[in-house]
Amino acid sequence: MNKSAQQTQLFEFLEQHEILYRLFEHDPVFRVGETLQCQGREIIIPGAHTKNLFLQDQKRKQFFLVSVAEEMRVDLKRLAQELGVAKFSFGKPEDMYRLLAVEPGSVTPFGLLFDTAHEVTFVLDRNLTQAEFVCFHPLQNTATLQLLSTDFVRFVKVLGREIWVFKIPGL
Repeated sequence: MNKSAQQTQLFEFLEQHEILYRLFEHDPVFRVGETLQCQGREIIIPGAHTKNLFLQDQKRKQFFLVSVAEEMRVDLKRLAQELGVAKFSFGKPEDMYRLLAVEPGSVTPFGLLFDTAHEVTFVLDRNLTQAEFVCFHPLQNTATLQLLSTDFVRFVKVLGREIWVFKIPGL
């Protein structure tokens, strides 16, 4: 399935479940903190912008997707301890694509739509649930979806997914 078909599937899912969103198209963003630009102009999207980490438990081969505010530096060692994992490593791009239909630089919890076997555990930092709006890439890094944090949580629940919400340890 190509990116366009996957994005269409995502937007249809959101609309089918009456999950409101605003789509902002922009130049590709490859790193957290890059200025969003569109046609040479800076664009500002209100809300909590995010960083999404695709992690793997090295021993049990269990996968995790962790979403935090973009400025946060996650203490992976403490996070592993809190989740009962021996040690985290970053997941391989081929596993990321197989499970979430995304590539490095475009990691997003919207990819959970494609993890039909529920192989990825989703962990959300509590601070994001307290923001009015949250912002994530819609499967590629050339756009941002802004939605109410309550609607985002509803998206995850409509997927039939468990969502682990707690204060992610930072550095």
